[in-house]
Amino acid sequence: MDYQHTWNTDQPAWESILEDVLKKTIAKQQSLLPASSPPAPTTKKASSSNGSKATLLGYEQRLAVYNKQQQMLDKKKWKLKDGTTVEDRLYNYGQNIQHEYAFHSMIMNLSDKRLKQVFSEKELKDVENHNLLPLPLLSDSVTTFFEKFKGKEAIDDIWEIADWAKRSILDVVSAYRWDTVAATASRGAERDLIMLLWRSIDTSFQNIHVQTWRSDEQTCSGSARVNEDRLGSDGSIKAKISAVKPDLILTKDNLEYGSAEHGFDDESGVGEKELHETYTKLPKTMKNMMMKLMAEVDYDEKAIRSLRVVGLVHSHLRMTAYLMDVPDGYVCRIRKLGEQRIPDTLTDFYDTYRGSPLISHPLIFTPH
Repeated sequence: MDYQHTWNTDQPAWESILEDVLKKTIAKQQSLLPASSPPAPTTKKASSSNGSKATLLGYEQRLAVYNKQQQMLDKKKWKLKDGTTVEDRLYNYGQNIQHEYAFHSMIMNLSDKRLKQVFSEKELKDVENHNLLPLPLLSDSVTTFFEKFKGKEAIDDIWEIADWAKRSILDVVSAYRWDTVAATASRGAERDLIMLLWRSIDTSFQNIHVQTWRSDEQTCSGSARVNEDRLGSDGSIKAKISAVKPDLILTKDNLEYGSAEHGFDDESGVGEKELHETYTKLPKTMKNMMMKLMAEVDYDEKAIRSLRVVGLVHSHLRMTAYLMDVPDGYVCRIRKLGEQRIPDTLTDFYDTYRGSPLISHPLIFTPH
């Protein structure tokens, strides 16, 4: 019997095979490293941090996180009752997260479900209430004003009450009167919702001389942070790095106090863009602003504990407000002030707008 043999003389792709083996080996070694050890080099490249997707951390970024952790003084860290610190807990947990996350920047968003894996329920309650300053209440005049809408459903009755009110309420009532909200919600774009509804937030800060910018520009605080090592040790000047561009920046006297991110699609809080902006992009932007404000007060601890930075996330007709402070140690804490939704059709103006984000949240953020 005659057998025919075919021999393949091509060499295996040894370089690709070796690279795969190296990646797996490094990943296994990193998982075994103690929290106090610097990260091992990796062949993976970091992705851009300016988009709406999570950024894969590269070796240099992990090393930067490690170095910042080593620079923290134990005596200044936020200590828990068991003797451990909030900073160390966040850092150790962050070692297991391969993509850029708020924990890597010592930012703790109290609405983040991952915190339940870092702290016990009792510890979370302590962390939430530690050095907590109460939010101001709405004034009696504002509350009385909203009471006037109770029981009113006819658009003409609502219009008659609102004709002396702030421009924001008149704008919204007008939009409902001509069904503009419903039309924009179904066929418009992100910019259309900003022009129709969310611009009311801009005008609410005018009485305290806070400017709101929507000019698609970088934050000064963010640009300063990403370019802090621009001057090389040899005297050379590195290329300038572009910082994140929020959809809204709140400024006064050349200092930044808040920002916002907008999205047109509504995926009930689980969309990739909204999750990334809520738990990574916005918190880091807020922290950059906080760090700049801390430098402005010469890092005086008493002054730092009173600083606040505002953050807003808009997704279609939903809005969520956040407030950042530094209650202790090096950690920035973020509190969620609640989510509000603007209906696409007018049903009961009183129930909807007595807690409207267009009115209540800006008034909490500003003196009234």
